[in-house]
Amino acid sequence: MNLERRRLLEAMAESINRISRRYDVPASDMDHMAAMTVASELSRRDEEDRAQHIYGQGYLLAGRLAALVGQDEASKPLIAHLDGLPTTLEKNGDQASARDLLDTLKTLLASLVARSGYPADPTGALQPVMTSLFQWECDLLKLPEPHSTPPQTRDVKEMLESSARKRVPDLAGARVVDFNSLIGGFANETTLFKLEDGQGRIWDLVSRAGTGLQLGIEGRDLGGEYHLLRYLHAHDILVAEPIWHEGDVERYGTQFLVTRKLEGKNFGTVVHAERLRSSQLRALAVQLAKIHSMPLDATDPDLGKSHLDTALIGASTTDAVGDYLERWIRLWRSTGLENSPSIEATMQWLRANLPQNAEAPVLVHGDYALHNIMIQDDRITGILDWEMSHLGDRAEDLAGLLASFPDADDAATFMQYYIEAGGKPVTAFQREYCNVFRYFGMYVVMLESEFRFYTLSGVHPELLVLGSFVQTPASRMAQAIEKAEQARAL
Repeated sequence: MNLERRRLLEAMAESINRISRRYDVPASDMDHMAAMTVASELSRRDEEDRAQHIYGQGYLLAGRLAALVGQDEASKPLIAHLDGLPTTLEKNGDQASARDLLDTLKTLLASLVARSGYPADPTGALQPVMTSLFQWECDLLKLPEPHSTPPQTRDVKEMLESSARKRVPDLAGARVVDFNSLIGGFANETTLFKLEDGQGRIWDLVSRAGTGLQLGIEGRDLGGEYHLLRYLHAHDILVAEPIWHEGDVERYGTQFLVTRKLEGKNFGTVVHAERLRSSQLRALAVQLAKIHSMPLDATDPDLGKSHLDTALIGASTTDAVGDYLERWIRLWRSTGLENSPSIEATMQWLRANLPQNAEAPVLVHGDYALHNIMIQDDRITGILDWEMSHLGDRAEDLAGLLASFPDADDAATFMQYYIEAGGKPVTAFQREYCNVFRYFGMYVVMLESEFRFYTLSGVHPELLVLGSFVQTPASRMAQAIEKAEQARAL
């Protein structure tokens, strides 16, 4: 049995074990998806002819791109490298060797894209090749990649009780009286619990603990998010009240933050959203306008300890967006997965087309979406998950939210309410640029998650589930670039 198959079967066994350990909890959708994804991956290992077809198509694209790049001194080694590759994969050849050749070809294509000058395209000959490259890489992603030990379990109930007694004076004699760990979560695990203090009062709380795996850009942690929540709560932004942060990783094996539990329910899920009433649209717009107009005081102790880069407060929005883009590019480079022609093309497009905006950046939530909004009786009770927040362009929050509305009229109504509440309008190009950026970030995180599943020990196949969705942003990046170019031409 090769190592890849063994890793997948181990992952399936771990997923089933996790289901069995969750007493009084039904089998989770995420674990079911993990098991089904693993089974799907195992069956696809045998599709040798698909690898041969994809390699052949990629080789032809490399030839077309090489002809457009030309024969300058910097390009000659790339063309010589292409000439040294086989034109087709060997029938019934070694699987590892086939994968090495595909990776070599992918790396070469990324280098040719970097040399092509894209998005500059004086003759119009590059764009068809780039479009084909995006589709080619989508097809390549359907082929699997290449190993891990079961994660250590911890006594979460004892951990929360012990930390509460140490960190919060009013909870010196606290004990956990109700406890429910929620299923799912890639970077953080969520637990709903109730503490009874020494006076018999019940504290209804939520804990988010790090899993030890940070997906996405650097500089974010639960400690920074805790201090941001304190700052937001002090400025009357609707967030869960932060109670304490536990940073003693040596003792507890992780860090976590604890907030009061919010009343209400989510507006929607990641994949489904109902149409909202006018009053709900107005409430959403008012809160987002308030976030975007909130004063940012670089001297505030909590803001200074947050994960926000306060040095950008006096910069321009263009500089802040550029800085955020470079952080994502550094993440991409750090994975060692730099052999992606479509990522290379998208990075170059994003760098070359930064929207010019001299205004100061605003606080961007980063995932202001219906699944992160709590509501009760048409009233917003809280905004969740600030881990992706940063300083940048208000268009980023607007682009993501407007795209989630099932009805186009709702988007127009929302923008009317947003502007009435003090929010500033953004151009169509700003929104479409942010959509390109959004798909780029999704693509990077999904590739990163699959890469970490195969290369790190102790990670659950939830990461493989996330990685299996990678074809969605990969297929949409080219379309998003096209829409952005159309918006700019208007």
